[in-house]
Amino acid sequence: RASEAEAALRKALEFDPRDGGARIELGALYQVQDRFPEAAAEYERAIAIDPDHGGTHYQLGRIYCRQGRWPEAEAALRKAAELDPQDGGAHCQLGRICRVQGRVPEAEAALSKALELDPRDGGALMELGALYRDQGKSLKAAAEFERAIVVDPNHGWVHGELGRIYRRQGRWTEAEAAFQKALAIDLRNDWICVELGSLYKDQERYPEAEAAFRKAVTRSPRDGGAHFELGNVCRRQARWTEAEAEFKEAIAIDPGNDRAYVGLWAIYRSQERWAEARAALAKAAAMNPKSAFASTALRESLDLDMAVREDAARDGSGAGVNDQGVQGRSVPVGMSAPFALSLAKEGTVDLTRDQVFCLLPWTHLHSLVDGSFRPCCAWTGPPLGNVRSTAIVELWNSPGMRSLRSDMMSGRPVAGCGMCYEMERSGFWSLRQRSAIELGRHGGRERLTAPDGTLPRLPVPWIDIRLSNVCNLRCRTCDARTSSAWTADAQALGFPVEGGLIQKPYGEGDGLWRELQPFLEEGLEEIRFAGGEPLIMEEHYRILDFLIARKLTHVRLCYNTNFSTLRFQGRDVIDLWTRFDDVEVAASLDGSGRRGEYLRRGLCWEAVEANRKEMLRRCPDVTFFVLATLSLFNALHLPDFHREWVKKGFIGRNGFALNMLLVPKAYCIRVLPAALRQSVLESFRRHRDTFLDADGSAARDFAAAARFMEAQDRSELLPEFVAMTRRLDRLRGEACREVFPELAGLFEAAE
Repeated sequence: RASEAEAALRKALEFDPRDGGARIELGALYQVQDRFPEAAAEYERAIAIDPDHGGTHYQLGRIYCRQGRWPEAEAALRKAAELDPQDGGAHCQLGRICRVQGRVPEAEAALSKALELDPRDGGALMELGALYRDQGKSLKAAAEFERAIVVDPNHGWVHGELGRIYRRQGRWTEAEAAFQKALAIDLRNDWICVELGSLYKDQERYPEAEAAFRKAVTRSPRDGGAHFELGNVCRRQARWTEAEAEFKEAIAIDPGNDRAYVGLWAIYRSQERWAEARAALAKAAAMNPKSAFASTALRESLDLDMAVREDAARDGSGAGVNDQGVQGRSVPVGMSAPFALSLAKEGTVDLTRDQVFCLLPWTHLHSLVDGSFRPCCAWTGPPLGNVRSTAIVELWNSPGMRSLRSDMMSGRPVAGCGMCYEMERSGFWSLRQRSAIELGRHGGRERLTAPDGTLPRLPVPWIDIRLSNVCNLRCRTCDARTSSAWTADAQALGFPVEGGLIQKPYGEGDGLWRELQPFLEEGLEEIRFAGGEPLIMEEHYRILDFLIARKLTHVRLCYNTNFSTLRFQGRDVIDLWTRFDDVEVAASLDGSGRRGEYLRRGLCWEAVEANRKEMLRRCPDVTFFVLATLSLFNALHLPDFHREWVKKGFIGRNGFALNMLLVPKAYCIRVLPAALRQSVLESFRRHRDTFLDADGSAARDFAAAARFMEAQDRSELLPEFVAMTRRLDRLRGEACREVFPELAGLFEAAE
């Protein structure tokens, strides 16, 4: 009976305008009616009458929070806590303010105080869960949200947040139950419908996903995100007209939605509506030029592909003029514009300074297990020195490094950077491009560089020193230089083996440690561990122990690992990872089950899946993705492997990247004969259209791989592939044609 209550309270204030109790009651009445300005005014008047009433300060602080008046809210709540130190609500609200403002230690302290006063304070538990969620500490967040549900089982928002965490951990059944519970409690939770739909989409349960997204748009027609997701589900089912309508609706709601334009691009491309595809992708790139997707050569590739097709259709020939006005020979469909232009110019490559310049010679240290010093791991030129004979500080300004910097500053292409140039031509996101984003804040170092390339001694933010070739696997695409386990096979096959079984850049002793320690202590931001297999190297654990002891756990740890084990000599690497702020694990896995074990001899697939489950349980916030080496062996089956791990909840759709194998040349996908090549292209296209996010990194990689394969035909190397495979099969007692029956025809043809 709100109107009667308001009338009575106003009558009381007519008799006594300084009736503080009536002011507080009237403020509370306005507060429950969401009349916040009026409520705040009454509380302020009540405080003027009685400045020492803690409860009034508390309620006023809550209203200021609702209004986003954070400084005033904090002042009011601190006053409330001062007047009544046992008021857990004030501490809880203070914790919320600090969380929203990113003041993590203060937020945690205030919320801990609230829970100390009342361990069953559901609001404090929810806020603490949100604080941990914001920090990426999902295990801690889930624990607090679960405690909050025990206190209040009917809080839909908390069930929804738990569903998000469970989904990220691959706990599909629990995630679905949490989302369904949240919707049962509050049907108005449109964002829960979107989350549930996304969960179904992850599992390719498209009808259920569509139903969930349709509920969201029915309840909230202006939810652009829901329309976008609905468009994606329709696109994956090749329902182009419906998908197009949903993407356009998402754009109408939010004209800056670059992802919706990419969705339109994917539809138009599939329907061969080339002009519209070009326009849509151009819009997306203009809106978000910094995105990895928009910054690749995809738009140029699309333009050239369409020009070639249109010209061929027009005059029946394979030649034409591309969009940049260069008349040249017919080029394979899917080849990027820069690469096609290089063909038209008879092998010359015309690169701009921006396409040549790379930050790594200014920010990075890299050496291999034989001690050879290089600008980066993608370098294909000769070594620029050797750490076994020259100190790293001297190699930093060696003649080769100075010349490299000078060439890049002048915009001259560098022969040793050919791998990045090649990857970029195919549309892959190269190491050069990634470093420009991840290390861009160090771009000012170029200004400190002398014309001859000399750079003053500066802290090195990124180190990638290969500690040894110690490894427990004999991968098909590896050799004895980077795997000690390969040595016996190499000797049996008559391959040269240099440096003995175990190779280290400094040999035994503390030489490596003496060289590295100053770089670890000064300005280090990221260190990469690769192999061999870094998780079974003593040096790796010594470095981690050093960083922990020196309180340098802000350093980002990045791994390339075969993921065969998480333990070494009693050490549990997960225990160490949880001590660091940022850890990234790239698992080198090339197929599942028998295929994975064949390609990486010595691997136990059951152990691999157990390791992933353990990571999800114990360190779900560690960034994890599969880095699959794409070769002639596994090209046809990689999409199946990708889908399998997404459906198991081991990775997200974009938690899968491709590493293009170039050596041995006979294993490269360009060696595939025409029929198998066409099957691979169709497999990639189907995977792209029915499973991948159009604007995702995985879609970019599969599209780039198709262009890379089409750019050159090396099928003349098939006899070499068959001979190499037979020799190793006989030595290891394996049979490629049984594991990869689609390749059996290659062996039969050779016979």
